[in-house]
Amino acid sequence: EYFIHLVGVMCFQDWIRKVQIIQEEYEKVRLVIVAGDRLEDPRAQHREEMQRITEEVRRVMGQGCAVEFEFVEEIQSSGSGKHRYTISLVGHD
Repeated sequence: EYFIHLVGVMCFQDWIRKVQIIQEEYEKVRLVIVAGDRLEDPRAQHREEMQRITEEVRRVMGQGCAVEFEFVEEIQSSGSGKHRYTISLVGHD
């Protein structure tokens, strides 16, 4: 819930149309983002916002947490047709 609050309330700007947070390892989080502004290079345009999100993730996950951003055209819905905001792969093979 923290991550949904973080991105949805604290940092969700016009530049994020859709997001999915994936905890890939105990100390590794990947944010999959569909940018709302369709920029050529959203990383360069939103560097400050990404840094703020990284700092907030590390505040709860620990300073050693690797935070990665992946920009995609679309995020697929789950088999039930719903959007999964968070996915944890920790403890799954």
